[in-house]
Amino acid sequence: VYALEELRQIPYIRERLGDQTWALQEPWTEASPPAARDRKSTFLRELDAELEADGTTLQAMLGDMRAAYQQDLARASSGDTVTMTRQEIDHEKTLQHLFTVLTEQEATVITARFGLRGMDGQSLQEIGNDMGITRQRASQLAMQALHALQDVVESSPLSRVNASGKKILQERGGMLLETALIDAMAKIFPQQSSRERSMFAFSFSLDSGLARFKCGTGEYAWRLSHISDTCIGNILNACTEHLRREGCCIPTQQFLKDIAALAPEDGESWNRELIRSCLDMHPDMKETPEGWGLAEWPFITPKNIGDKIEIVLRRHSGPLHFYDIVTQVEELSLDDKDVKEGNIRHGLIRDPRFAVVGQGKYALTEQGYIDGKTGDVIKRILSDQGPLERERLIEEIQKHRLIQRPSILAQLKKLSPMLDINGSTYALAKEIPTSS
Repeated sequence: VYALEELRQIPYIRERLGDQTWALQEPWTEASPPAARDRKSTFLRELDAELEADGTTLQAMLGDMRAAYQQDLARASSGDTVTMTRQEIDHEKTLQHLFTVLTEQEATVITARFGLRGMDGQSLQEIGNDMGITRQRASQLAMQALHALQDVVESSPLSRVNASGKKILQERGGMLLETALIDAMAKIFPQQSSRERSMFAFSFSLDSGLARFKCGTGEYAWRLSHISDTCIGNILNACTEHLRREGCCIPTQQFLKDIAALAPEDGESWNRELIRSCLDMHPDMKETPEGWGLAEWPFITPKNIGDKIEIVLRRHSGPLHFYDIVTQVEELSLDDKDVKEGNIRHGLIRDPRFAVVGQGKYALTEQGYIDGKTGDVIKRILSDQGPLERERLIEEIQKHRLIQRPSILAQLKKLSPMLDINGSTYALAKEIPTSS
């Protein structure tokens, strides 16, 4: 049945056809008109004789092609390299061949279910309504059809489609969103119409080595069948627990390395590509310029202006001027809400996460900065650390405030009524140690 379809893929035979390309235009079947059967039979016999003169036969050539397809399938599943060049498949003729094993009702259900005639795929309920049957009957017909087609797909041109799909998945760790997989397939098989793109999902559905599933984002994805739901769940749980332990974003490459090292010793393979695919399909974790974090964290998914300010200051990793904060908050583009300068100023002043550090700059208090005026910072340092020599005190103040030495000395003089000063040692009142 597939001889002529396979012959069309052999450049050697195409070159020898010359003006006899008619010979490969229509499939040869027992139902073909006698004249057409005779002409094509004669052509194939002559071609076979010519090939035999070159040391091969038509049957041997087709056998080699089928063997190559099966090797591609096996190598794709095992992770070996499969050479994938741009290929062409006559989808209409392929469907005609495949549907010879289906009843008319089964063919109608499969065509509608996968949108093989250029329309969007339909639900089983919609198919049942159109055909005047129940949803359950439509489901039964679909299952019967897929079971019948699985017996013949490996000897059809769709075996090349599935081999290519498996190779792409293998390169991505074994799992990929359906849209991304179809886009990658379209680069190998150049057809771009919605009808022809729908053939990819149809073809994958006939291969027991591939499984379609709905991921956490609500999108559909495909995975190699040997990757279990349990394996995916274990990876996601490990990612979540690791992020909660760290409590902050982890750079992407380091995060992937950390999770790969947590793989159980029961044979599950957690390669970095698979881990990355799991992360991309799960809404509870997001990637930022700083790395991966939990979506629930305010500096990952901001809920208010303070959260947006925190994102900006974390990315800068140090004090930032007010107007730079305003500009960068506006550039975040995390939502459609307008950002007003007054709201940012209000958030910086009222939110305990932020400290004013002088010269119009702000920083995160968690980075060691103390909020308040310089006098407040001096009293806080002396309260926490006790008496300090002048130079050590100045050094500590400059860790928390952007202020020059003369200004610090002026503040110490201003605070002198509240301080005990013994030579060059400063302390809050009544904290200077008694000299012996």
